[in-house]
Amino acid sequence: MEQTTHTHPYWMLIAILDSKKRPSHRELHGQVFRHNDPIWQTIYPPDDFNCRLRVIALTEAAIKRKGLTV
Repeated sequence: MEQTTHTHPYWMLIAILDSKKRPSHRELHGQVFRHNDPIWQTIYPPDDFNCRLRVIALTEAAIKRKGLTV
């Protein structure tokens, strides 16, 4: 993902939303941050035992099209 930050500078956390999901990880689902935001130093998956979060890279156009907030 680091190699595509010039076209996809935004990263979004995706969680598996089932009964096993921790509340703290559920809250992260759908959150979008710039790739260089310091928050990634603490929340980039896997950030804990049995972490099932993943990250997808997004373009600015995708952020606007989906109505997401960074």
